[in-house]
Order: sequence, then C-alpha cells, then structure tokens
Amino acid sequence: MQVVWARTNSSTEKPKQEDTNNTKDNITEMNKVLVAYFSRSGNTRKMAEEIRRETGADIVDIQPVDDYTDDYQTVVDQAKKQIDSNFKPPSRIN
Repeated sequence: MQVVWARTNSSTEKPKQEDTNNTKDNITEMNKVLVAYFSRSGNTRKMAEEIRRETGADIVDIQPVDDYTDDYQTVVDQAKKQIDSNFKPPSRIN
C-alpha cells in the first residue's frame, strides 16, 4: 500500500505548535492537505478516503495510463520487472 499524505502551509509564517497536528480541527484555511493514492484492488483507496474524511483533505486518484491486467500473478511479475529496471510507468490523475 502506498498513500502519500502531504500538508503544505501557504503562508510564509512559521506554523504555531497547535497548528502542526494533522487533524481536521487543526487545519486552517492557510493549510492545504492532499491525499494522492494509487490503488489497483481498492484497498489503498479505502485507506486514502479514510484519511480524507479525518482531515478534510483533497484527494487525487493516480491511475496507470495502460490498465493492469486482472490476473494478479501477471501484475506481480510485471511489477517486479519494473522495480528491477527502475521503470516508472506513465500515469494519469483522475
């Protein structure tokens, strides 16, 4: 599972200590939270949506340009080859 959770402060001011917690109540209009996720089977999507609910974040679904096959072992073998060759497949954001 890979979920990227980024929080940025659009102000040049240093955040106050009470503003540094990643909870929905502590996120002000000066802070933005983005959850970007990639989910082949839907498990990571569920976790990303939970983080979004807890933080009020924006959410982005990252998809491969070419869809993966439904055969799990084929996908595992393909992923191993891509990792070994440091290949990053083209992706799109939904």
